Amino acid sequence: MQIHYEAIEQSGQIPVKIFTQSLELFPYHWHEETEILFILKGSIEVMIDRQGTVLKAGDIFLVNRNEIHFLRSLDKQERAHLLILQFSLEQFQKYGVETNGMSFKLDSSTSKGTKTKEYHRIRSLLASMMKIVINREESQNLLIERHMLDLYIILKNHFSLPVETLAAQIREGDERLLEILKYINANYNNSSLSLNKIADQFFLTPQYLSKYFKTNIGVSLKKFIENIRLNKSLKPLRLSENNILDVALQHGFPDAKSYYRVFREVLGMTPTEFRELQKVDMNLEKPKDYFSISSKKTLSELFQYIDWNENESVSSDDGRERSVTYTVDMGGAKGKLRSSWKRLMTFGYAPHGLRQDFRRQLRTLQQDIGFEYIRFHGIFADELLVYNESPSGKPYYNFNHVDTLLDGLLEEDVRPFLELGLMPSLLASAEGDIFWWKANVTPPKSLDRWLDMVEAFVRHIINRYGMAEVSRWYFEFWNEPDLEGTFWKGTREQFFELFKATFSRIKSISPMLKVGGFGNICVFSGDSWLRSFVSYAREHGIELDFFSFHAYQLAIDPYDLVDEKLRINAPQMLTFHEDFSELFTANPNFRLGDENVIERAVKQTIEWTAELPMKEREYWITEWNGNIDCRDLIHDTCFMAAFIVKTALQCGHLVEGMGYWTATDLHEEFQLPQPLFHGGYGLLTYNGIKKAGFHAFTFLARLGDEIVMQREGVTVTRRGEDYQILLYNYCHYNELYNQFDYSQVTSKNRYGIFNETAQNRFGLRLEELNGHYLLEQMRVNRKHGSSFDAWVEMGAPDKLTAEGRAYLDRMAQPQYRTWLEKANEFIKLDVELEPHEIQLILVTKQY
Repeated sequence: MQIHYEAIEQSGQIPVKIFTQSLELFPYHWHEETEILFILKGSIEVMIDRQGTVLKAGDIFLVNRNEIHFLRSLDKQERAHLLILQFSLEQFQKYGVETNGMSFKLDSSTSKGTKTKEYHRIRSLLASMMKIVINREESQNLLIERHMLDLYIILKNHFSLPVETLAAQIREGDERLLEILKYINANYNNSSLSLNKIADQFFLTPQYLSKYFKTNIGVSLKKFIENIRLNKSLKPLRLSENNILDVALQHGFPDAKSYYRVFREVLGMTPTEFRELQKVDMNLEKPKDYFSISSKKTLSELFQYIDWNENESVSSDDGRERSVTYTVDMGGAKGKLRSSWKRLMTFGYAPHGLRQDFRRQLRTLQQDIGFEYIRFHGIFADELLVYNESPSGKPYYNFNHVDTLLDGLLEEDVRPFLELGLMPSLLASAEGDIFWWKANVTPPKSLDRWLDMVEAFVRHIINRYGMAEVSRWYFEFWNEPDLEGTFWKGTREQFFELFKATFSRIKSISPMLKVGGFGNICVFSGDSWLRSFVSYAREHGIELDFFSFHAYQLAIDPYDLVDEKLRINAPQMLTFHEDFSELFTANPNFRLGDENVIERAVKQTIEWTAELPMKEREYWITEWNGNIDCRDLIHDTCFMAAFIVKTALQCGHLVEGMGYWTATDLHEEFQLPQPLFHGGYGLLTYNGIKKAGFHAFTFLARLGDEIVMQREGVTVTRRGEDYQILLYNYCHYNELYNQFDYSQVTSKNRYGIFNETAQNRFGLRLEELNGHYLLEQMRVNRKHGSSFDAWVEMGAPDKLTAEGRAYLDRMAQPQYRTWLEKANEFIKLDVELEPHEIQLILVTKQY
């Protein structure tokens, strides 16, 4: 039997050590802290006093302080995963609790259905503490201490053993044995430590000590010292670059030969083999200092034990609020409001525009918001039958479906923002599909045939709708060609040549037509692609009418990585569609970024295109959203309302238009399950229920045209004698979610991933107002205007009845209240916003 003393290092100032660990074997060891084991995956055996207990996934087990114990995984194929909590009972003495001699009996594997509530609560506390530590939540020390007090009360009231003296708890003589073990632990690295030296220290004869130690521990004292030296050496051997002899000498071995001998006896390998097997990349900048299990599935299963209602009431900002007061000169003006968020909306696939359900949803958008343009993929999609070839190979065109699509859009008072791509399969030079509808991203097999098709299409729509109308449309060439290997499977030079020829052909029809591109997503490609195009455009005399790009909450750290490193991952984006998060977590440089990542990306892209030849500096964001993942469950939540308002106000003044991706969940790039609230991009569910994000645009659309005041969280505008006040309370993702780890989110519990979820209070003194005003207040938060939260509240049904659908439609409306104010120089407002809430207050002059 091999026994090790394990010194527990506290995690900073947190009064406990909590971590997850994969386990194969942990030899006999002991420590002065109490330890709780929570089995997350697999099964293990715990040995205490030669008594074995088998624990399976979901079981929890307590090891008392100074209990000698042994752990081993019972799964031959895969290591078990454990959450381990280690803490000192002495930390509770400051509350007047007597912990001397206190011990517990906690083993859920033998509970036989008793104390179910207590075991569940302990699991929830452990999972919640792990979440707090992983995300480095604000005030984490206080939160951990609060959880530990809850845990202690449960242990004391339901699992404590009768308090006995220490001498009665352990075998006779064990008090002296513990002192001997402590002495060995303190002096193991002294190579002169021996049987004789320890015997002298404790006034014993060497013969008696040798027999006494082996009788009580089960191994000779010499073997025990060798084992503890080995145990202590493993971490520096794994993490340091010291040579093996230095590691051996630092841990009390007299030479390398004895170190190798003990290593083989205990671990069955050499120190060199162990170091290779356990090698750690010390250059990784992304720390994993709180847990060693990288399996998101395991963490997801752990977080399912959290009582989210209880956890939200114990958030990092429990009981706190952020308060700010502003005096607003309602007679002043800071300039014109650029409502670029209202100029463009998007949907995913052109043929969807032919569907009646899509038309109904578009009508809802236009009635409530009123967008000017709409963009989509696939104007030349095979399903629209635009490009065809006769049996002899002669091309011919069919614009019937395109006419129906464009007529329908114009009937809803929205103009097309035409993305010219992707390649019809009959015209493609090679196989190269993306999306389930097999959009081809290769160059044309015949440049002339491509140009003839484009020219025929442009002339057709001019003849149908008139030059005065079509000259107001935008022709955006391609989509994200800078993701080479993903949206463009040709050379960079081939793309530039194709654009030049297409640009020239359209401009030859009329210079009034607006032609630009390219829907770049520069966070991946950096400025390399743009530099190449700038040189090409100057050389060939090309002047774009506009430049378009995409912006998502996506950051790369460090930001200046070479293109080649990013390009390796880019082609995987649209093939690794089952779980985008797995793709991104495979590269530690990808993150969702901080709360201002989109604003920085927009400014950076505009800076990179400063030398791009353009007639005017006209920029369009033709896609923007939070996460790029089309199955991010946060897309359905109230978070999106505050995110949309914040991003629109931050970036709207920088560009001509910004098209939110997308209008509706009638959007499928991949064949994936599609429950009602599946995390789709849309402002509307696939069956047309308004999400919280929808109301962000309705509130933005009601702002005036002059800015009176703009601060973080509040914007005041004016139209004539009336005023509009838009407020939001944005809360950003926590550390784990920022790394694309969705383990804290389930279909019904989606709000446990946010930091600093405090209530916001705004005190507004609206000055320079006289007379009577009608005030109307509209609120969107988790209780009002969030269809997802209403769906959870109603029981999260898989299918909706007619009554259920009607109920969600009602609950998806913002809260509304109204009142009259008589102003004598000013009106004073006190406004409270819950986390993720948005509010619109209309102040309308009355006569």
